[in-house]
Amino acid sequence: GGLYGFPSCHAANSVALTMWFFMLCGPRSRLTQMLIVWCLLTCYSRMYLGVHYPGDLLFGAVVGTLSALLCWFVTMRLFKVGNFRGNTATAIPVVFLITVIAILIYAIAGHFLG
Repeated sequence: GGLYGFPSCHAANSVALTMWFFMLCGPRSRLTQMLIVWCLLTCYSRMYLGVHYPGDLLFGAVVGTLSALLCWFVTMRLFKVGNFRGNTATAIPVVFLITVIAILIYAIAGHFLG
């Protein structure tokens, strides 16, 4: 219970974004490297502020990784664009569209189920 939950949504969101751009741009991209630092700082800040235990962050990272992999797989299968790597002009709008659709599905399901 309490005000903070399990898993850490900060960890899940930051890891998902970082993993997606890792797969899109590759590990040597400056954007990917900056996102990795940002992700680590975000996760550390959650623990430093005392709002999450390390297990919350670890499980949040697992959720984020699985979410990024699922979004990558869906993007590749639905849009049949082959490999987005290096083609951010196409990838970013597609990911934005998938994200908006996923948020709408989540919000509608939450409204009817909760």
